Amino acid sequence: MQILNFVSPLVNTFLSFFSSFFDGQTKPTIKKLYLFLAAMTVTGVLSIRQCHQHVIRHLSDKGLKTYYYMLSDEGRTLSVDDFTIATVRLALQTIPNDAKHLPIIIIGDDTGIPKAGKDMECMKLHDHNGYHQTSRYRGNKNRSNSNFYMGHNFVTTVMLIPARIKGEISYTPVITGQRLWTGEESKLKMLADMVRQQLQELGSDRQVLLLVDSWYPKGEVAALQSIPNLELVCNARIDTVMRGPAPERTGRRGRPAQQGPKIRPADFELTPVPDTNMHMGVKRVKTRIFGDKEVLAIVTRIGEHGGLRLFLCTDPSLCDVFSTVPGLLPEGDARAIVRDNPQCTPYAVYLMRWIIETTYQQLKAFWDFTEYRVRRRTHISRLVNIQAALYSVLSLLPALDECFSDLAEMSLQERRWHIGHLISREIFFCEFRQRSQTHHNSQLLRELYQVFDPCEELAA
Repeated sequence: MQILNFVSPLVNTFLSFFSSFFDGQTKPTIKKLYLFLAAMTVTGVLSIRQCHQHVIRHLSDKGLKTYYYMLSDEGRTLSVDDFTIATVRLALQTIPNDAKHLPIIIIGDDTGIPKAGKDMECMKLHDHNGYHQTSRYRGNKNRSNSNFYMGHNFVTTVMLIPARIKGEISYTPVITGQRLWTGEESKLKMLADMVRQQLQELGSDRQVLLLVDSWYPKGEVAALQSIPNLELVCNARIDTVMRGPAPERTGRRGRPAQQGPKIRPADFELTPVPDTNMHMGVKRVKTRIFGDKEVLAIVTRIGEHGGLRLFLCTDPSLCDVFSTVPGLLPEGDARAIVRDNPQCTPYAVYLMRWIIETTYQQLKAFWDFTEYRVRRRTHISRLVNIQAALYSVLSLLPALDECFSDLAEMSLQERRWHIGHLISREIFFCEFRQRSQTHHNSQLLRELYQVFDPCEELAA
């Protein structure tokens, strides 16, 4: 349902992709959401006040408070789960028929957001790897460790979809969910619930790879490997207990051995990988993380004297497609590893997990992710998920409609700037039309505006 109707066909097409995100909302709420998305595209900020001041007030006569009420619990709610379902369904539309055999990749991680003040809900003391050593906390005697910071923590999933862009199939990232950690349940359970919800939308016939770092392969997340169409590729602690396959029965009396000898990372024979600075070794092992299931263990080392790192894959056969079509992997070490030793393909696939880190970096540096100014946890969750929906649609835009194919080689920031430029023209035209003296003059201006070729708007 398209409530706003701009003169520019490209702006109308762009906003139409958000219609599935707002199913079940009232018409006034949908109109406010469309205006808020347009304002975020133009300004690039999460502040409702700034969006209203610079964009919304020129297109609507609604006051600022109505946009804060839009995020409240009153009336029809904007569920975080609804955003996840809508994003997955929209992403599935971009998968071409000749790419449906490719696995879908889900990346899970969390990030911390330092916040000032005491009025926000769910403010907790965090130590996210000790990166936030600010002078504000160093001199505070109430802080036992300067590495801790006060703020919020979000558990995020990013889905990589094989989409066709300019004739080539490549994995495109979309943010399928961001949940605020409240402390009521563990991050492991939050991530596991998010993955299960997305698997229900993907269906049982699609193969899925879950990529996580060394903090997540345990508990509820490790238990996901029991799902038939889901496999894990993860970084594991280097002190993880590994054992070889059970030895063959000797025919002697007594209970046969259930597991083989203990294997240490130092027991792996590491060989150099050409065109890289890495050494790698591979073995089939059993670990307590995945129970009796035999998994592939890969030990890596950077340089001659670097530290050892351990990676586990529950089913390496699911990664074979990346060795046959190495163009699906990012350029650099990943493709060199596959060329040298196809057995190490799961590690090359794991390198795609870095996409979630670059997504965080983009959100924080260019999308004003850390500057939200609402207090209640429901408001915070809905606000950041509206932003995630905008990020995901811009990421999929060249695959959703051919009229946006010229944006394929641009970054997400450049795409947002171009669409925002079109919306800014709409604001100018709206203001200019309102100041026209007669309806006849307004109609002439509208006809003059439509002279422009819609396909050439982005280049203008």
